[in-house]
Amino acid sequence: MKKSVFITGGAGFVGASVTQYFVQRGWDVHVAVRSGGDVWRIRHLLSKITLYTGILKDEKQLEKLFQNTHPYAIIHLAAFGAYPSQDEWAKMIEVNINTLKRLLDASVDIPYKRFIVAGSSSEYGYRDTAMMENDRIMPNSLYAVTKASATHLCQYYATRHKKPITVLRFFNIYGPFEEEGRLVRSVIESALQNNPIKLATGREARDFIHTDDIVRAIVKTISAGSRADGEVFNLGTGKETTIYELAKKVVCKAGSQSKIVKNAYPGRAWDAYHWKASTEKSEKVLGWKAKILLEEGLKKTIEWYRQELRIMN
Repeated sequence: MKKSVFITGGAGFVGASVTQYFVQRGWDVHVAVRSGGDVWRIRHLLSKITLYTGILKDEKQLEKLFQNTHPYAIIHLAAFGAYPSQDEWAKMIEVNINTLKRLLDASVDIPYKRFIVAGSSSEYGYRDTAMMENDRIMPNSLYAVTKASATHLCQYYATRHKKPITVLRFFNIYGPFEEEGRLVRSVIESALQNNPIKLATGREARDFIHTDDIVRAIVKTISAGSRADGEVFNLGTGKETTIYELAKKVVCKAGSQSKIVKNAYPGRAWDAYHWKASTEKSEKVLGWKAKILLEEGLKKTIEWYRQELRIMN
């Protein structure tokens, strides 16, 4: 029998790449999206997956689905609040905490191999050194508060019910299918159109990781064994890059004539001048390390946007 995987947010930025990976490898793929959600990223896969709309609000339906499909892995990527425009506190709680609890309750009697939950580096708050999984978390936004709460919820269920649940704390992901308005997509679009690339100070730093490395980490985590149960792992490169350095690399790789304009707008409350992951635990326990260097990843991403920009617009 085919192994079954259930993916929430499987039509999103990261989820689309995850969904594609499992489809290409012949898994029985089940994808949940929100009501009214746009599935443009996985439109070419719709005939090869089972798609559910609105099911995440109904615990009884989720129980029935899990009993019928016996998922080998559950991958929870659905989230709300990561973008400045997503500022509805009640919706953050509903999507990031309540939905997760329904999933955990509905699957508590299912003998899955791994339940993976997407966490966020913003749970750590501000640090001058590499962020480590055993650091005290100090969320730097309301979104981060809900993601930190979700992490605690996962650890409680892993301990209380002895379930193989793992939180993967994503750092700054880039690659194909990025949401409009996200940093790397915005910089690439401006560069490809030779428009000015407008930054705040440009000194803000991030740890940029390509979606392909995220997908590899998810696959590694599924088969990680009991040492990953109830644990949190950073998914980053361990290297920080300033936004100005990023823009320069994009302009170079794109062969663009764009000018980089610093101080074009005020910084945001959660911006930081140091931001990178400690990756020692992920390397030791998961046997995973980011492979794609930023220059290589940007080159791949720029070429993808060259081909797809007209379609997306």
